Amino acid sequence: FLRFFVAPCVWTALLMVFLLLLAAGVAGNIRSMQCADQGFLDAISERGLAGKEKAARLVTSTLNLTVSGASSLNATELVNCSLTTSTCTEEGGYAVENEYARQVLYI
Repeated sequence: FLRFFVAPCVWTALLMVFLLLLAAGVAGNIRSMQCADQGFLDAISERGLAGKEKAARLVTSTLNLTVSGASSLNATELVNCSLTTSTCTEEGGYAVENEYARQVLYI
């Protein structure tokens, strides 16, 4: 009887730990792009809008290349397409001031 009770508890605990680590990673990634005077939920919504704009630019450039007969995507254009719409420098800096710490959180 005990093994039928303990096994689901252990697997549930492992799943919860994995989900907690995943949520912490996502929160750290968003925090790395957050401006100093911006709330966390505002940073999430800005990040979502920037991702939506990036996806729209990617689809548009893919359709333009397909229509024009080009065989491949412009890799430098896709790499330079950043997720952030502003650099926060004109808004008072980032919430995480250290550039190295922001890079670590972003990865």
